[in-house]
Amino acid sequence: MSVKYSRALSLILTGATLMAMSMATVGAGSVDERTSGDKLHRANAERRSIVNQILNRWEPLAAQSGGHYAAWREVFASQLDTFDFEVLLRLNDLKLSEDPRASYTRIEQVMRGAQVRAFEVARKAPAFALKFGSTTSDQVFVPITPCRIVDTRSVGGPIAAGTTRNYLFYADKSDNDWSAQGGPPGSASSVCPGTYFSAALTPGPSAAVVTLTVVAPSAAGNWIAWGGAAPKPTISALNWNAGDIAANTTIVPSGNRSGTGPGGGVLDFAVSYNGPSGQAHLVADVVGYMIQNTASQLDCLQTGESLGPVGTRVVAPACPAGYALTGGNCRADDPVFLSYIWFASEYQVGAFPQAAWSCAYVGVQSKSVASSICCRVPGR
Repeated sequence: MSVKYSRALSLILTGATLMAMSMATVGAGSVDERTSGDKLHRANAERRSIVNQILNRWEPLAAQSGGHYAAWREVFASQLDTFDFEVLLRLNDLKLSEDPRASYTRIEQVMRGAQVRAFEVARKAPAFALKFGSTTSDQVFVPITPCRIVDTRSVGGPIAAGTTRNYLFYADKSDNDWSAQGGPPGSASSVCPGTYFSAALTPGPSAAVVTLTVVAPSAAGNWIAWGGAAPKPTISALNWNAGDIAANTTIVPSGNRSGTGPGGGVLDFAVSYNGPSGQAHLVADVVGYMIQNTASQLDCLQTGESLGPVGTRVVAPACPAGYALTGGNCRADDPVFLSYIWFASEYQVGAFPQAAWSCAYVGVQSKSVASSICCRVPGR
């Protein structure tokens, strides 16, 4: 995955972080500067209030539907903090049903949808050129309900300056447990189902979209995140000062679980504390994956049939979204009275593949029928 593309997505997903950084730079200067600082303070206070209102509505539903775990509120808060204020207002007004499970399913869909919108904006970056079958640029973005996969406050302790640690970012066995890295306990397929990919999936995710957070750093520094092999890159994924709590969402390429690097045996990704001194806790929440776009078996279907009166032209139903017209069928509803049938394919008004099959009948004494045959290459 290109560096430019990763940076584009990072900028889109970290508007709230940049706003917080701007607030920190406002000093006690001129009246205009103080006024601007007061407005920014009120805006951030309003953001925090809206985020808390959303979480207060959603958290009981997560608990009732089985989607809640100890870090749930912190994980969702970190993602909501990256959304535009207008998006937060819409989320706060989201209509929920009386069924907790149905409501929480809707909430998860909304969160994934927000990630997709951010990805689609970043996807327009000039550095991102699609190439069919490429392992680096022809990728399918799979958003998931945010899941905590690393928390050194629970497992491993703080990372010291100059130290690298390797981690997994997806589970290839249903009983894999993220608590080994500080995430929620329980089988990954149940607690964080979006992080589970069958071992039969080859290749696995080529990258993960991860929110990296620094907690309680004792000195200034930055996280470097990559696949884990040598040499270690120099591009920072997140910068901080001593005492900060800061976060950034970025694309981390896979290390493919082979070879060795600065942190030892390579897993899915590595995080290194880059700085002359100090230590800091790392928290990582995965929000989606990049997967190579590969072809799969052709998927075809036949639409329902359209009926027409005696001796007329019948237009078959159009293909569903995502399917292309490849042919069709024509028949008389009652062949006993059939004296002569003539039919020809003809597209409806509209560009291919929205067109449908049509049948023209001559000499038919009964009702005539037409249907479309539609196919797609499902891919992945």
